[in-house]
Amino acid sequence: MAVGIALAGIGLAIMAVFVFVSVDGGYLSILPGMLAMGIAMGLSMTPSCEAITSSLPREKQGVASADNDVTREFGTALGVALLGALLSAGYRTAIDDRLDSIPRGTADTAREGIANAVEAAGSAGSRAQDLVHAAQQSFVDG
Repeated sequence: MAVGIALAGIGLAIMAVFVFVSVDGGYLSILPGMLAMGIAMGLSMTPSCEAITSSLPREKQGVASADNDVTREFGTALGVALLGALLSAGYRTAIDDRLDSIPRGTADTAREGIANAVEAAGSAGSRAQDLVHAAQQSFVDG
């Protein structure tokens, strides 16, 4: 189980730190990190669920399973919320430096999120492709 948790950390580090992840890299750029995290899930999730359910007598294992499910779902929801907030803050910080040549109204819309930036690119004139690339790179950096 400890090996799985360590491998998950390595997978996250590969995706966060190394140069593999890029706007132009596509899915292959995240494949090493995703493979490491997938193997890590297999090595850590099954033993941890087994440890939780087997810690109670057989007639109470349903309660242990339900407790395990609730904890995992709550952790997932909380993690998505926190990571989403961090990604959004990182995106805004990264895109601010890349919007110098974009018209002000379009730049303000682009700061709200990558989907808004792609939508607003139509009103950026000749800078449309620059705006889309800046938004994509800022999303990856975030």
